[in-house]
Amino acid sequence: MLRLIRSVIGAPYSVLLYSCWSLSSTCSARVHAWQVRVTRTERHHTLFSTVRHQDPPLVLNPETHRFIKPNGPKWRKIMHQVGGYIVHQNALTPIARKALCRWETEQEDQQEQRKNLQCEEENQDERDVADQPHDSSWYLLEASEASPSENKFAIDNGESWPFLDQLLFVHKPSELLTLPGIGPHKQTCLASLVNDWLEIEKAAINSQGFDIWQVAQASALFNTPPSKKQQRKQRKDIGTHEFVPRPCHRLDYDTSGVLVFGLTRDALRLTNTLFQEESLATTKLLQKTYVALVAGHVANDTGVIDYPIGKIYNAEKDFNEFVCLDDASPYRPSDFVDKSLRKATTKWTVLQRFSLPVEVDSNTGGDFVRYTRIQLQPQTGRGHQLRLHMASIGHYILGDRLHAPTSIATATPRLCLHAETLEMGVRMTEPSGSKGGIDSKEPKHYATKIKVESIPPF
Repeated sequence: MLRLIRSVIGAPYSVLLYSCWSLSSTCSARVHAWQVRVTRTERHHTLFSTVRHQDPPLVLNPETHRFIKPNGPKWRKIMHQVGGYIVHQNALTPIARKALCRWETEQEDQQEQRKNLQCEEENQDERDVADQPHDSSWYLLEASEASPSENKFAIDNGESWPFLDQLLFVHKPSELLTLPGIGPHKQTCLASLVNDWLEIEKAAINSQGFDIWQVAQASALFNTPPSKKQQRKQRKDIGTHEFVPRPCHRLDYDTSGVLVFGLTRDALRLTNTLFQEESLATTKLLQKTYVALVAGHVANDTGVIDYPIGKIYNAEKDFNEFVCLDDASPYRPSDFVDKSLRKATTKWTVLQRFSLPVEVDSNTGGDFVRYTRIQLQPQTGRGHQLRLHMASIGHYILGDRLHAPTSIATATPRLCLHAETLEMGVRMTEPSGSKGGIDSKEPKHYATKIKVESIPPF
C-alpha cells in the first residue's frame, strides 16, 4: 500500500498519507470490534460496554467470622432490618449506641459546640491522611439505561452530551482524596490510583484497561471538533501536554460512592458542563442521590432544606470555614466573606427509622438509641452542603467530625454519607446491524439517560 501511494503522489507526502490511512483503519476496526451492545430485558436495558462490572469486595462479619455479599439477603437483613452496623474497611462495625444515647440526653448548648468543632476541610484532610492509611479499594461501576428504548431521541446539538464510552465510572472509598493535595503525604488519591491502573493495563493487550482505553480513543473520532474558544480554555485549564484522565467532579475525603472520570478532553469538558448548576437547572440532565445515617428520628417522611451556605473568616484559626445561615445561626449575611453566601437546596426522603436497645447506665440515661437512614438529593453544589443542612435541622450525620457534637462524631469510625446514584445524559452509537448503526456508512448516535449505582455501606 505504501509503494502504491508513493508512486501516485510522490515520496514527500506518501508517509503522511499512509499514516493517516493506517490510523483511520485502525480506529475503524477498534470501533467495529468494541462496539456498545444493548441487551433488552423485560424491565430495563443494561449497557454492556467494555467496562465489565466489578463486584464490591466481600464484607467480614466479626461475630460469625464469615464473609457476606454486599446487597445480598444477609446484608439486607443486617443493614435494613436489624440495624446497628455500618461497613468500615470491609468489615461490619457496630455503631456506638451509648454515644448516640449521650447525645440525646446532653444538656449543653449544641449550637455552640458545633461552632467550636468546625474546621476547614483541607486541615481535616491533612490530619486524616497523615494519621491513617489510604483506603485504595476502588472498583469499576456499571451503567444502565434509566429510560426505555422507545424514549431514545436523535441528537440535534450533540456537543452538550459526552459519549458513554469516553467515561469511566468508579466507586470511591471513604478516607481517600479525589485529587492530590499540597504536600507529599497527600499525593495518593483516587485520580492517581485510577491512572496508575490504566497505565499498567494499557501495556497489556486484551486486558480490561486496554479495552477501555482503546474504545475511548475510537469513540473520540465521533466528537465534534471544539471551537476556538473551547480550545483556548482547554489550553488554559489542561495545557497542551498529553491528556491524563481525571475526575469530572469531586467527593469529600471521607465521603464514598459514585464518581465519574473523563477519558478524553471532550468527555471531561462536556461532563463538567453537566455538573454546572446552570446546566442542571435548565436541562435536568444530571441528578445525584446520597444515602446517610443521621442522629435521631426525622419527624416527617419528606422535606426540603433551603438555607444558604457561605464562608465565615475564623480569625482564631486563620481560615475561612463553611457555615449555614439557618434560622438559629448567630451570623448575619454581612458577616460572610464577600460573594461567598449562595443559595443551597437539599431534598430529603426518610428511608427507615431505627430504634435499638442499649444498656442503661448513669452516662447514657436512655434505653433506646434512635437514628434514621435518609436519602438526600442536593439541588445545588455548595461546600459541606449535606452535612450543614442536616445539622441545621438538628439531625447530624453520624461520624461527621467537622460539624457534629463529639458524641455523634465518634458514634461511627467513618462519615455515614455515600453517593449512591448518578443519573446523567450521554450519547451512544446504535448497536451493530441496526439501521444507521456503527456498521453503516453514516453512524447514527442517540441520546439517553444512564444510571450508575454504588451500594451504600450502611
